[in-house]
Amino acid sequence: MNDKIKSQLRKYLQNYDYENFVLGDSRLNASVYKKFLFPYNALDYARNLLADTIKNYSIYFVLSCGRKEIKSYEVHNEYVDIKYCDIDKLSFNFMEEISLNYFLLKSLQPFFEYKICKSGSSFKVYISTEQMEKLKAIKPDSYYNLPEECKKTHLFFEEFDIYHMIWENAQDEEPEEYDLLYIGKSNAQESDFDILKRLNSHKTIQKITRENNLYYRSKELMIMIFSFKSKLFRPYNLDCYLAHIMLGNSGWEKAKLLTNIKENQEMILFIEAMLINHFKPKYNQQYVDKLSIKSKIYQQFNRQNVNPIVIELDLCMDKGKIHLKSKETRTETKMRNIKCCKIDDKIVIDYDDMSDFIYDFL
Repeated sequence: MNDKIKSQLRKYLQNYDYENFVLGDSRLNASVYKKFLFPYNALDYARNLLADTIKNYSIYFVLSCGRKEIKSYEVHNEYVDIKYCDIDKLSFNFMEEISLNYFLLKSLQPFFEYKICKSGSSFKVYISTEQMEKLKAIKPDSYYNLPEECKKTHLFFEEFDIYHMIWENAQDEEPEEYDLLYIGKSNAQESDFDILKRLNSHKTIQKITRENNLYYRSKELMIMIFSFKSKLFRPYNLDCYLAHIMLGNSGWEKAKLLTNIKENQEMILFIEAMLINHFKPKYNQQYVDKLSIKSKIYQQFNRQNVNPIVIELDLCMDKGKIHLKSKETRTETKMRNIKCCKIDDKIVIDYDDMSDFIYDFL
């Protein structure tokens, strides 16, 4: 291991030093398990893609970025060239181009039709009812290999949103900057009201949508949803060595190591509060001011000596990273560690950014 790696690893591991650690305190770490980013106008697309796993997502960010719009397309033998522009940059005269390599079933290619949808934010590849009848007559084997749902409805289609096409065609880890407008939560595992239903009916999000349509028409509202997993670290004395060690347990809730604290209720509520307090998004009101040690949502943790509470906010996408920007702060790396500590009977929320070099190394 060279000196550069050692130096950066040492800096990263300093995040786990217990400057204010008291023997008997437990540490609760919440890390991003899964995340998904999509346009707000594509809630149905997200539901179809995520299916039953949607109940695992509990925290959402409402974001804003420059709107991309598909202007034209050209069909080739095995792919489609799609031309789009960034409305926010007024780049109508400079068209970006991406290729949609879709035609895995070449036998179906003559029956495909194409359509630019949702004001240029998505591209639809489909087989109409009329073309489906032709397919059944001309190529019955291909027809009967289609999914049962397609044969039942006599309709076959796939819809691709422009943002996912851009990300999937990205050559480098190009950062995308997003304004963070609002942070919210949904306890989907405790009810049938999952995070997408919450997003569809939330009054604040409806207000954001109205204002975006009125004043920021060159902007696209995006949604980033997160599921978290957590681990409770507890100290144990090794009297024979005059030392103590910390052992982590990801099954702390099932083992009932903390009383009256559930991972998808009290913990998610406090994660939401920490994130709001840290970023201070424009449309949030609750938890924006300093969190009090007497706060009801913190008392459960305080009484059981949980200190600190750490959120490992992973903002890395498959082929890029997300830069979040609010009035209070902005991120510039793939991982931000947000830490809540009790110091001198006060709650202090601080952060440090893990370097991309260490993130990739780990």
